[in-house]
Amino acid sequence: MKGNHYTWRTVQDSKVRSSHADREGKVFSWTDPPDGGHPGEAYNCRCWAENLEAEKTDCEEVRLAMAKAWTKHDDLQYPILDAREDISAYEKILKNLKIEQVAIWARIGGEVIPDGVTPQPSLGPILGAELT
Repeated sequence: MKGNHYTWRTVQDSKVRSSHADREGKVFSWTDPPDGGHPGEAYNCRCWAENLEAEKTDCEEVRLAMAKAWTKHDDLQYPILDAREDISAYEKILKNLKIEQVAIWARIGGEVIPDGVTPQPSLGPILGAELT
């Protein structure tokens, strides 16, 4: 269909003839014009023919739009990736602090519960009696 056909285009305002408005977006042949002729041929007609060769341009526009969308997607990913790295770093810091906390509790006579990380204080020596 390329080359021998076109898409009828109008200005799409209130001044467009109803017969031309009905043709908006429809494909016609250069060798077989619709009643009244091709776009722009009638007196004061502001319509135009959009060549179907423009499909190549349309594809290029789609390709560029997709590239722009992926760039935006990638730009939005950077803060997420940075946050994941921050969380990982903070988890390491937290683990080291828990280990340090266990060591401190061990030095002051506290007891460590079975998970080996979370200390449980022994209040007996502080209160002078062993609590159960």
